[in-house]
Amino acid sequence: MTGCVCEHPFFGYDCSLRLCPTGDDPLTEGQVNEVQLFTCDATGGSLVFFYRGKPTVNIPVSSSSGAVKAALESHPDISEVVVTFNPTDVASVCQASPTNVVRVEFTQDFGSLPPLVPYLAKLSSPGGSPGGGTAVAVTVSRGGESVLYDSNSLGYHSTSGSKEAEACSGRGYCDRYDGECECFTSRETGDTYASSDGYGGLGGREDCGAPVPALGGGARIRACPGDLVSCSGHGACNTTSMTCECWQGYESGDCSQRACPLARPWFAYPTADEEAHSFAKGQAVPCANAGICDQGTGTCTCANWVTGAACEHMVCGAGEGGPGAPTSPCSGHGRCLSQSELALEATRSNGGPANFTYGLDPSKASTWDGASVMGCKCDRGFEGAFCSERACPLGDDPNTRGQANERQLIRCEAEGGTFTLAFRGASTGAIAFDASALEVEAALELLPSVGDLSVAFSGAATKACFGGYDPCSVMVVQFQTEHGDLPSLRADGEELTDAVMGASATSGIAVYQNGAAPGAAENCAFLDQGVTSVRGTTESLACSRRGLCDRGTGLCKCFAGYGPSDGLGGAGAIMDCGFVLGSDRAGSGD
Repeated sequence: MTGCVCEHPFFGYDCSLRLCPTGDDPLTEGQVNEVQLFTCDATGGSLVFFYRGKPTVNIPVSSSSGAVKAALESHPDISEVVVTFNPTDVASVCQASPTNVVRVEFTQDFGSLPPLVPYLAKLSSPGGSPGGGTAVAVTVSRGGESVLYDSNSLGYHSTSGSKEAEACSGRGYCDRYDGECECFTSRETGDTYASSDGYGGLGGREDCGAPVPALGGGARIRACPGDLVSCSGHGACNTTSMTCECWQGYESGDCSQRACPLARPWFAYPTADEEAHSFAKGQAVPCANAGICDQGTGTCTCANWVTGAACEHMVCGAGEGGPGAPTSPCSGHGRCLSQSELALEATRSNGGPANFTYGLDPSKASTWDGASVMGCKCDRGFEGAFCSERACPLGDDPNTRGQANERQLIRCEAEGGTFTLAFRGASTGAIAFDASALEVEAALELLPSVGDLSVAFSGAATKACFGGYDPCSVMVVQFQTEHGDLPSLRADGEELTDAVMGASATSGIAVYQNGAAPGAAENCAFLDQGVTSVRGTTESLACSRRGLCDRGTGLCKCFAGYGPSDGLGGAGAIMDCGFVLGSDRAGSGD
């Protein structure tokens, strides 16, 4: 999965929006600028810093504080700094002795800033070895994390910037399409805001950071911003800082804009090693970083590959307008499910339920997409990413020998009630204890997971279940269109009864497969020894690997010499190319 890394000053999932100037809220007090410190122990070459991933120009080791200032301010992401050497009589930025603690105060970039990251390869040590030599060292301190000492043993502390760095200083609207601020005005008092110098006075930052009281110089701002009324009638005014605390669903400095719903970001910088897409506090984002928020209505306009109120769900397939995209979800031939939902429907290689789960633990980073990434669960007879392709009949390759179709046995001992049978997650309706073989066969063939099969009773039995005085018999289920090693039929006998006691006979029905058969312990000591279950060993291949599948119609075009089979290798009506024309095979499954 890929996303856009926007060039400054653009942002948004498609980099179509512009950032507005940021600034410090002029009505908050007691805040400080970011101060970073560094020492440089080197005698030759040049120092380079990386800031926000971009390098500064070369800073020669002999540079003065003014030259360091100029080099830093030439960086595209640094506006203005004050650089001082400590002790003040030091002449060069880098030197072995005396130690120079260089103080860098960011005076026009506010908030807690990323560190200056030194690049040592262009520096050299007193012995002349290139960067990285043992005598070359650059130490940086930010956020008060360490104290640096100069040659006079005076300690210096770095400081994390605590001023706001809000769009339009939190005192204006940001037009995200042209990147310009429209400063707030209080309709109640006439107080307004203007472009500032970064410190509450008028200036050229275009950031709305300069308060302009209606009563003129020396007066205070007397009301919170708002259209007609403070906070636009959608929040509470803090009369100390004259800031709005917006009600849920509203945002911006005057609470006039609607907030869009939040969701895990599709694209965002990782929050830790091997961790991204977090839904922790502060990590949920409007429109999931995959859409544009309409701040007038609080609704998201999503990219064409996602949907949902917060653009939090992937469209099934490639999305509208994408390559080969359907006109309706799953082409009208399937269900659009999340990864978590698809896990519950997953099957093993033989078609049996896999009993998987995915994404149920919201704290597990590796399954963040459980409710977001969507896919199609196709209806029977359809396949492909969009469920737009027809599935062709599956069959056994008639040219492979020594194989057999799956045969399973069902033993049912009861004298009343009903039972059900299930296969690959689909269950029959109630089947009477005395149902005929054709009735059991018809009930199974109604299942969406079954094509054709045959049901017969062993011995001379005429009903599905044998009673207490009847000889043991079993239902013999011979699969024809389902090939390979199949999962077991599931029998439920909760509604079966014993004629004598009238009690539930739950244990009176069981399924046998893979060579097993009931014996003496199941009152079947005299069951015909030839009646046994068989593990399926045939292939399950489109058109039996002896024809071409037309994905538009779901029909097989058989190769010369092959035609429809009975599913067991003999001639029949299943259009699977599984019969060798002219052969005398009688449908043994070999």
